[in-house]
Amino acid sequence: MINTTGPYGTVNYAVDPNAPGGYSQTTTLSPDQQAILDRGSQAQIGALGIANDQLGRVSSALDQGLTPGPIQSFYGMGGPLQRSFDQGQQVQGDIGPQNLYGAYQAAANASYGQAASRLDPQYDLAQKQLETQLANQGLSQDSDAYKNALDQFQRQKSDAYNQAIYSSQNQGLNAENTLFGQSATQGQFHNAAAGQQYSQNEGAAQFANAAQLQRNQENQAEATFQNQAQQQGFQQQAYAQELPINEFNSLMSSSQVGQPTGIQYTPSQVNPTDVLGAYALNSQVANSNYQAQLQNNASSMGGLFNLGAAALMAPMTGGTSLAGSLFSHLPSDRRLKKDVALIGREADGLGRYRFRYVWEAPDAPEREGVMAQEVATLRPEALVRHDSGFLAVDYGRL
Repeated sequence: MINTTGPYGTVNYAVDPNAPGGYSQTTTLSPDQQAILDRGSQAQIGALGIANDQLGRVSSALDQGLTPGPIQSFYGMGGPLQRSFDQGQQVQGDIGPQNLYGAYQAAANASYGQAASRLDPQYDLAQKQLETQLANQGLSQDSDAYKNALDQFQRQKSDAYNQAIYSSQNQGLNAENTLFGQSATQGQFHNAAAGQQYSQNEGAAQFANAAQLQRNQENQAEATFQNQAQQQGFQQQAYAQELPINEFNSLMSSSQVGQPTGIQYTPSQVNPTDVLGAYALNSQVANSNYQAQLQNNASSMGGLFNLGAAALMAPMTGGTSLAGSLFSHLPSDRRLKKDVALIGREADGLGRYRFRYVWEAPDAPEREGVMAQEVATLRPEALVRHDSGFLAVDYGRL
């Protein structure tokens, strides 16, 4: 065995008398290293003594345990969502129960009566004067000259009365159009008010849902804050418990005291309900249905009135119109009539019917007459064909 010497001390080997054939090793530190060893040993002894004194703190910390507060996994949603709203008053799809034909008839009759009250005495006097003049000329009532003069006078008289009829019909149409316009304006005002009420109720529902959404977000933020506060309190409790334990371990190992760390709390992210998006979709569908209903009602009213006006004012063969010939050639085409009911038949099979025209209101007075399609088969000489394809009947020939 070789003895060794170095900067940290020496190592010597000698025969061990207590162990035959064996050796003993003796290590001698240098003075500096021996001083370091002595001081380290003293420090460890002192640390172990302090650690022993801290066993009570460690035991007390372990006995306390951790008491974390409850985590809020649910929060108030802010109240129920308003998915529908009162749409207000119903849209007015017709112009009301006004009797348009009654207004037409009253105005036409009044106008014609006024004209006739002036024409009757005028033409009665003119006829007497003509008859006196012809008699003074020596013409007998059976002569052709006498008959021709009276025939010409009757044509002039008929033209004057026809002109009065046409004028009275125009007065009736004007009264009918005025009443229709007033009714349509009233219906439009009603629908405008309904639309305004619809918009107001829709806006109130949007505001209510926006308030519910804001309350939902506030509740969510409050729950998150409470959970963060619970997490911070839990970390403080953990630090208070681990501090004496870490100090004890450090004294026992003569290592630096480490800072205890708690578990990092990460709050869960809750996606808010898309309240406004869901409400906007429902509002668009309701609004589209509302606009479509308005358009359908407007088209229905306009189409019905235009059909009646076209049937009345379109020209007939000879340059007149159905309206211009109501007193002689009434529109009797089956296609222009509704609510048709048979009330009797003539000997030749020609039926008599009760009906209303398609442009008249449902509560308009019922009319009586024939069907032009039957007249065309049984009494074609009384049929008058309208240029538009509709048929009329000259009741004077039935």
